[in-house]
Amino acid sequence: MEINYLMPKIKVEQTVISACSNIKINKNKLKDIKKENNENCFPIIPQILGNKVEDILALVKVIEQMGYTTVNLNLGCPKKDIVSKGRGAGLLENTDLVETIIKTILENTSIN
Repeated sequence: MEINYLMPKIKVEQTVISACSNIKINKNKLKDIKKENNENCFPIIPQILGNKVEDILALVKVIEQMGYTTVNLNLGCPKKDIVSKGRGAGLLENTDLVETIIKTILENTSIN
């Protein structure tokens, strides 16, 4: 038996939004995840790409205000320019930071 049969098949769209203090939040990306722009689509789970706790938390709070209760922290992007900055799969080298990011989100928002 394949594990796919044990789990419900749910299609989810993900939009990646960078959490970087040196750039503004991309308003087009936020527009992409507005619930009213996705009423007839698959459920949206915003995906966050970053490595600074305070920037990620600020972005999560914006996403939370938009009505989301779940976010996805991108830990898998293998692109060299992303990994070399310690983001995406590059975060996997720093499990303490990943733990801090998750704890900070859970302690300061209602995101689960």
